[in-house]
Amino acid sequence: MAGYILKYGLLISIPACIITVIVSIPFVKRKKVCLPELIYRCLFVIYCCFLLSATFAGRPRVHGAMLIPFSSYYEAWVTQSFLGWRNILLNIGMFIPFGVLFPICWDRKINLKKFIIIVILTSLSIEIAQYVTRTGLFEIDDLTNNLLGSLIGFSGWRLLKNSSK
Repeated sequence: MAGYILKYGLLISIPACIITVIVSIPFVKRKKVCLPELIYRCLFVIYCCFLLSATFAGRPRVHGAMLIPFSSYYEAWVTQSFLGWRNILLNIGMFIPFGVLFPICWDRKINLKKFIIIVILTSLSIEIAQYVTRTGLFEIDDLTNNLLGSLIGFSGWRLLKNSSK
């Protein structure tokens, strides 16, 4: 699985980064985007490519939905499943970079309410796409875990931003 993530993540992130730089050049020239901001946007694009790779590449064909909140927590707790807890932590950890990089890239336009809406829509889009393409289950817990991870990242970004002032 890790091989697929690396292979496809690199395969889509390189052209995506090139496109990001090309599209941003006029903004850099007009000084609407500074070079560090462009670098952060490229990092965000690379992260998104690896996120898509992790959620779609090399996954078994499954179809279904788990709409019961916290069912994965319950199952992991009752069965004492290492795999269950690992999946929960991976879903949380997978979105921590989103919580850091997104506000860095769009600092002037983001507040907590907008950020939460963006995370929910992003996570919901991934879950719906997995359901439609049969590359994963649509799970309410994934939405919760992704939101939790991104809020951890967002909180870290806010702490660093406020401590640097």
